[in-house]
Amino acid sequence: MEGVNGVAACMFNCFLCFGSNRSVGVILYVLLSGVSPFLDESQEETCANIIKNDFCFPEEYFSEISNEAIDLIKVMLVDHIE
Repeated sequence: MEGVNGVAACMFNCFLCFGSNRSVGVILYVLLSGVSPFLDESQEETCANIIKNDFCFPEEYFSEISNEAIDLIKVMLVDHIE
């Protein structure tokens, strides 16, 4: 359970750094797929994915999600990342 809290803290810090559009994009991704866009094998890899903004749309979770919804999430997750 400790790892989950660490990931949640890392994601929360990410939200503070990148603004509300990205936060809403993450929430929308989770609501539509049931998984985190940045989740990986370990807490360290998940945090690295958050920092690098490394995400994808696995077919197993997004096969029934419209292209428009996926495009909206992409726009929101990329929100001014430089």
